[in-house]
Amino acid sequence: MRLLTLLLLLLLLNLTTFGQTQKDKGLQAITMNSVKSPVQFLANDLLEGRMAGTKRGQTAGEYVASLFSFIGLEPVGDSVSFKPDRYQKLLGAEKRKTTSFFQPFQAIEVTPDTIQKLALVTTSDKSTLKKEYAYKADFRVTIPNGSSQISAPVVFVGYGLTDEKSGYDDFNKIDVKNKIVVRWAGLPGQDFKDSPAAKAINGPEGRALERLKNKQAKEHGALAVLEVASDTQISHWNANQYYFHNAMYEGLKKRKSFYDKRVYLPDTGKGNIPVIYISPSVFSDIMGPDFRNVQARKKASELKNVSQTISRKTIELAINTRNRRLQLRNVMSKVEGKEKDKFIVIGAHYDHLGIHDGYIWNGADDNASGVSAVLNIAKAMIASGVQPEYTILFACWDGEERGLLGSHYFINHWANKGKIMAYLNFDMIGRNAGPDAPNNQVTMIYSKAFQPAVTLSKQHISDYNLNLDVSYNGSEKPDSGSDNVWFVKDDVPLFWFHTGGQPDYHQPTDVPEMINYTKMANIIRLSYLDIFELSTNPESWK
Repeated sequence: MRLLTLLLLLLLLNLTTFGQTQKDKGLQAITMNSVKSPVQFLANDLLEGRMAGTKRGQTAGEYVASLFSFIGLEPVGDSVSFKPDRYQKLLGAEKRKTTSFFQPFQAIEVTPDTIQKLALVTTSDKSTLKKEYAYKADFRVTIPNGSSQISAPVVFVGYGLTDEKSGYDDFNKIDVKNKIVVRWAGLPGQDFKDSPAAKAINGPEGRALERLKNKQAKEHGALAVLEVASDTQISHWNANQYYFHNAMYEGLKKRKSFYDKRVYLPDTGKGNIPVIYISPSVFSDIMGPDFRNVQARKKASELKNVSQTISRKTIELAINTRNRRLQLRNVMSKVEGKEKDKFIVIGAHYDHLGIHDGYIWNGADDNASGVSAVLNIAKAMIASGVQPEYTILFACWDGEERGLLGSHYFINHWANKGKIMAYLNFDMIGRNAGPDAPNNQVTMIYSKAFQPAVTLSKQHISDYNLNLDVSYNGSEKPDSGSDNVWFVKDDVPLFWFHTGGQPDYHQPTDVPEMINYTKMANIIRLSYLDIFELSTNPESWK
């Protein structure tokens, strides 16, 4: 009897140990070497910044695919057919079809030409006056979808904004259909800090605001937008000045921009409205000598409409571009779950910014660090030996730096996108915010509806003694800045860890030597522990 009791106790101990070590066994597969090596390869000078659509970008994709295969993941890309030639048939080769790790797609790259035209045509009862303006002196064309010629009346629409919450509406009682609108940049009230508009309107900033305003102009039927440029913007139009680029670059020639080309998916880029920045002198010509700019801005700050038609004036535009087609590829794999048609997606973009002005933009933190996280979580899941309840899809996106292209293509074309349960994004997890910042700080960005991810993270940090100081930043739709944008638009709950901006962001100094590998490894371990629970334990979602 004592022997039987001892055997039962040993069996129970073995079962308990086995249950614990499956998760721990996967955790042990995340080593410092496995964390470092993908960063050191992808951010090596030999990959020349792995810009999307280049040979070195394809090399980076091949590297990721080879590691997916080496780890033991199943490919989830397009099917590939092999048809042997006559000689191969003689050697016994047979026709076959296999699944690759690649999801190929195309994108259109648009570059503005050096010749652009903008003219103001003023008519009166007796004459017609046409005034042409100089490109990059009086106006600048932002990156359109393609070439176009437009001749249409011009209408002033204040800031060109509708804000339902405050009731402010620049398009109220004015017809802009089939017209060119001229507007101020920014938000009403920005120059009058105590004004009603400044207190009531808290719109987005930067490109998000421009996209919103362009969308509203298009929805009202406008053909194009003329926006009054700031003095700072105008100063960058002129190439005959002395330029500084941090401590890395100085010269008589303006540094090439990463954003002087527009890249879009063929089925998503149609119909974007052309936007042209104009100088204050062009704006004055359009509005005429009786327009009082400061007074009008003051009136708008009081939530009053200042939009107006401009009689007898027409704008003529000739926008010229050069277009080319790019070949890009997402790299995708999976660990199939017991419920194979329910998915948890883990993603990171593998492209970066390439070579500019003789410098290589290596992109160690942005985003070789994220690719390392995807690879290591995959490695750990395989090492655990557990088949998850739900399929885990591991994806490395192409073209993020050129417009979140790869993740956008995936969402548009993934047959089972309605069955994605959650998305875990990685983009920049390897640096400290600055030289004086603590070594363990990280932000967890998450959908407020996905509280289990927060609960699990706090529990795992405590249980596994992970040296991470996490700031939890939840919102209804965490849609800023990275590939999470398209998942949020499809209402997929998500979370992602982010170590924040740092001085080398989008600089050639973002190199592997600057990575805080200890913090990065702990973020990856925490992410694996969270994913293990979410994928194997349905109770963890409650």
